[in-house]
Amino acid sequence: MVQSQASFFDAISPTALMVAYTRQFTDIPYPQSAPFAMGKFALRGLAQSIARELAPQNIHVAHFVIDGGIRSATRIEPDNQPDSLLDPDAIAQTYLNILRQPRTAWTWEVELRPWVEKF
Repeated sequence: MVQSQASFFDAISPTALMVAYTRQFTDIPYPQSAPFAMGKFALRGLAQSIARELAPQNIHVAHFVIDGGIRSATRIEPDNQPDSLLDPDAIAQTYLNILRQPRTAWTWEVELRPWVEKF
């Protein structure tokens, strides 16, 4: 299975990229969020473990934390807070940048949040 995934991605990149995705509350424990936080920390640990296991096979594993609202046609930013929602094109550009990273400097975790997000 790993071989077929790597072959699929070879068409767009010399390395495969596997993505683990988490939305909000990954690194910040909020009151009454312990059960949710445990699962998110587990996903982060799994992504790191898989990254270490598959890196020798030239498979880049990255964990993305999307911590904030995402702009869409139905979710528009308030006039008094410009750029308070994540731009889907900017998120996509970040994914593409990670995909194209040279293996001499792989990133295994990326956190994306708008400038107004508290952390």
